Amino acid sequence: MINAWRHGDEARRDDAATWVVRLEAGGLDDAQAVAFDAWLSASPQNVQAFDAALSVSRAITANAAPLAAALPERRAVRPDLGRRAFRRGQRRGLAG
Repeated sequence: MINAWRHGDEARRDDAATWVVRLEAGGLDDAQAVAFDAWLSASPQNVQAFDAALSVSRAITANAAPLAAALPERRAVRPDLGRRAFRRGQRRGLAG
């Protein structure tokens, strides 16, 4: 799996991610299914990249609910980085 994510394989990773999204969305027509099969069988590195992208997608899906539940908590403790906070810093001589 790690080898599929080496620098220089960016196009392969992009293709793999695109195929994962298409397959998870469903509804591939016959031509798309043939194109996917051809891409997948063209190289063992394509298989590795696809497996890695699919693993990432599954991990995101598995953790989506806990992450979504944690977002409001993180937002509640986030420091105020808005314009008013910046201006307060200017008045105190903290900002450049």
